[in-house]
Amino acid sequence: VHKSLNIILWNARGLFSQNLKNREKKLQALRLHIFKADIILLQETHAELYLIQKYFGLYKQRFQIILSSCKDTSSDSDSADDIQHSGGLIFMLTKSKIDASATIELYEAIPGRAAKVTVSLGNHSTIYWNIHNYGFSAAETTELIQLIQLDRQAAAQDPQHHSLWCIGDFNREPPHTPRISISEPSRAYYPHIGENTNHNHGFKWDALFQDLVEIVSPDPTHLIADSMLLNNIDRAFTSVPSHAWLTVQSAISTLIRPMMH
Repeated sequence: VHKSLNIILWNARGLFSQNLKNREKKLQALRLHIFKADIILLQETHAELYLIQKYFGLYKQRFQIILSSCKDTSSDSDSADDIQHSGGLIFMLTKSKIDASATIELYEAIPGRAAKVTVSLGNHSTIYWNIHNYGFSAAETTELIQLIQLDRQAAAQDPQHHSLWCIGDFNREPPHTPRISISEPSRAYYPHIGENTNHNHGFKWDALFQDLVEIVSPDPTHLIADSMLLNNIDRAFTSVPSHAWLTVQSAISTLIRPMMH
């Protein structure tokens, strides 16, 4: 029985940046925390398979590493054409917490932007959705949320055997949550009503989130550069019912401050 589960989520905003100095800076930030985690879900990595092999090879003994990239390339170079796309999801699952006979499957709803990994053993399963909600059409958003709802319903019907985690950069702030000004930290700023309702099809996501339990971060996770405001758009949800958390000692912290990347 595993007594703890440590999850890291990070929109790296170009983990494998074309700028090699920025790339090393971001990789170093990840190295500082990578062995503290059981599950790592990364968004906007700009990753391709050859980059995973080049930079993550030393982690393969500890982690099962799964990539969902926006497009396939056959190149093995760092040219701009190979990594100009801005998506790319990485899943890293600690092997010691997964039974050796378990099945691990990747499903890409929107490659590089929304994908899930299902870990199943017998009639037990855990699903990890990794999402970067960016550039989705209304139809794509509706279809994606329907897929997540199907997984949520399965978990709700049999929580002893099935669980769901829905994690990532949703570009969607929690309702009624103020933004923090770097220059005026005591002043609360709130999104405009229209932005709060329609941005990135937010009302559709809110309907989904109401059916899940959110693991709330007490600290901002994102910097809005043009206004120098901090907000929370990197969020984690689970199907594990709220009453089950009464016996769990949960702790959330911001490992990489928004201004650092």
